[in-house]
Amino acid sequence: MSTNQELSIKGTVSLEDFLKYNTYHSKTFTSIYFLISFIILWALGILFELPIPNDLLVWMIVSIPKAIQALILTILIFFALKKLLKRRATKEYESDQLLKTEINYKFNSEKITNK
Repeated sequence: MSTNQELSIKGTVSLEDFLKYNTYHSKTFTSIYFLISFIILWALGILFELPIPNDLLVWMIVSIPKAIQALILTILIFFALKKLLKRRATKEYESDQLLKTEINYKFNSEKITNK
């Protein structure tokens, strides 16, 4: 026994939805960027600390403050990057007129159609 029930949904993508979508899809990029930035800033901080100590304990004492400095700078860069990505997504949403048009979906037991 087959029933031909159909569900119709229509609506538009709001700016909030688009920003949520963009944030979700840029999480991997921002996480990798955070890790790489931290490692590079920490390594540069240690390399510019001349002379490089031969003793492991002295190296640890030198590297911990450098790691804290690198973490603070990385957090600042991370928030600037997130703000930049949000601004870029907002600009993209405002310039894309096709994204703001109403979307209609029809669901039935056999297929999903977009009109």
